[in-house]
Amino acid sequence: MGPDGLVMLGTAETTHGGVATLIGQYRRALALRGWQVRYVVTHREGAARRKAWAGVRALGCFAALLAGRRASACHVHLSTGASLWRKCPFAILAHFLRVPVLLHVHGGRYWDYANDSALSPRRRLVCWLLVSAERVMVPTPRWAARLADLAPGCRTAVVPYPIRLRVGARPPEPDAPVLVFVGRIWADKGIWELVRALETLAGEFPALRLRVCGDGESDRLARECRERGLEGRVEYLGWLGERGLDEAFEGVSGFVLPSYVEGLPLSMLEAMSRGVPVIVTPVGGIPDVVAEGVEGFLVPPRDVVALADAIARLLRDEGARRRMGAAARERIAREYAEERAIACLEEQYRGLGMAPDTGMESSPDQ
Repeated sequence: MGPDGLVMLGTAETTHGGVATLIGQYRRALALRGWQVRYVVTHREGAARRKAWAGVRALGCFAALLAGRRASACHVHLSTGASLWRKCPFAILAHFLRVPVLLHVHGGRYWDYANDSALSPRRRLVCWLLVSAERVMVPTPRWAARLADLAPGCRTAVVPYPIRLRVGARPPEPDAPVLVFVGRIWADKGIWELVRALETLAGEFPALRLRVCGDGESDRLARECRERGLEGRVEYLGWLGERGLDEAFEGVSGFVLPSYVEGLPLSMLEAMSRGVPVIVTPVGGIPDVVAEGVEGFLVPPRDVVALADAIARLLRDEGARRRMGAAARERIAREYAEERAIACLEEQYRGLGMAPDTGMESSPDQ
């Protein structure tokens, strides 16, 4: 494709969250396979002024690439909320300059748009973005079907997230059972229901501990634990990188993420790759990956009683924990292993006539 290249748009890799982690994995894996991708940072964490400047600078950089005919295609990582509005100018500009757009959809709030009126500006914008894209990449078939219902004519492709399998058996569980929660500490992740469930289980499992990994409302977490007599039973570890997560998952009995809304949580896939059974909610693309009683348990969102019951069932049956953990790891190996996932992404690039030896010279974040 001559001197033109592939441009990827998304948040800074230093951002806390699954999307930033995924972007880093994609960039490293693509570079190892010879793909030359210019990455344009459209968002950074920090004060409003810092975020606004990142967006303005990114739009200027992207416009210059398009004007100089140095972008033959763009891969746009798109979530919901503010991310949706930030990426609109980029997608619109690329569309009108006839540069094909690959939308990579993350975030679980897309289901909300289906409840908007057909004349809602938000719904009309989302549908236009989806239909105008050369391809809309999603991590599971359930996502593809839902987006096709939302925006008829949308051309979807299932591109699984790349997950690195951990080598070797999971370390033995300690005498005291340990659960782990990995996610932002706020209501949408179901953290407060999890704390209440632990309170109800204190009598049967007095040695049960919970490790909480993530940022957010840590002060409220401490207060909730203190008021419910869980001090010393909930360990707050903050936001962790890959090495820290490896340590946090050591010897755990299960992973718990009782979210209200999800796309497909990377933390859940990471737990499964380590052979850890999961307790999650049947929202977003999760039911495409976790079957009830196979890789773990599915509980309704906001249901403290059902959540506590699932945790109790998991802790009472060591054999079931090991079977579900093994099934979880096998599911990742079969459907989400890094080699397979990156090959699926490469297939989308090749569909645009691109090859690993084409594109801009490798460059730092713009």
